[in-house]
Amino acid sequence: MPDLIIHHRTQQAIDAILYKPPHAIVLVGARGSGKETLAKKLAAQLLGVESLDSQPYVHYVGEAEGAISIDHVRDLQHFLSRKTTSQDSVNRIALVADGGRMTLEAQNAILKSVEEPPQGTILLFTAKHSKELLPTVMSRARVLQVHAPETDALHLHFAQEGYTKPEIDRAIMISGGLPGLMTELLAGNTEHPIAIAAEMARNILRLDTFGRLALIDPLSKQRLVCLDVLFVLQQMATISLRDESKSTNAQKQWLTVLKEASHAQEALQANAQPKLVLTHLMLAL
Repeated sequence: MPDLIIHHRTQQAIDAILYKPPHAIVLVGARGSGKETLAKKLAAQLLGVESLDSQPYVHYVGEAEGAISIDHVRDLQHFLSRKTTSQDSVNRIALVADGGRMTLEAQNAILKSVEEPPQGTILLFTAKHSKELLPTVMSRARVLQVHAPETDALHLHFAQEGYTKPEIDRAIMISGGLPGLMTELLAGNTEHPIAIAAEMARNILRLDTFGRLALIDPLSKQRLVCLDVLFVLQQMATISLRDESKSTNAQKQWLTVLKEASHAQEALQANAQPKLVLTHLMLAL
């Protein structure tokens, strides 16, 4: 996959899948890791085609926002019930993007297809983390972890696209080196949720304690935005901690940012009260 930036461990997993394709695959990677683009490229390679466009034996679930319902799964199952004319070892692929959006009912309904798909059929899922899908689904699929590429590879790729080193460094800092997010940020997509969250994260780090506390009320009413801000804070801290030129005090500060943002994210995902979570975070930074 020469046109994609892929970590060598991810590429090794892809090569193993292409050599001996399993009947179900889950690509797991952070938001903005490029996992959906990678899934489509992998699907094309498994089918032996250049592109998935106009392919009659490809079914894609994930165009619309919101939950993936049991009706979507029934449409997929109808697609799987049709006969194929190809005699190739892989002749049909169903791709479920952002599989964590599947309702519990939908995941239970798709389990039979994951267990025993028709001959020559592969089911592909993408997910932000492995816990988004039921253990019964995950245990019946090959898990492909989408790692963030090495920094040198990112610099080389985006420099060839015409971006300057400061622009690339800034995008790496905000995105944590996730190529999908970097593409959006470098393209100047200021409406992207992560671009908005990045500006909020930088603002939080610039403000004093009083200024940060003033942000709690409006931010607590926007749970998804809040989670995006916490994600960006963690990416910024992770990248900064890799920089050995930073002083000991700076390293300690970024370690605090990483620890507190991670704790806040876990608390919000466990449905803790947002104002309490954010108050603790703002006082700790």
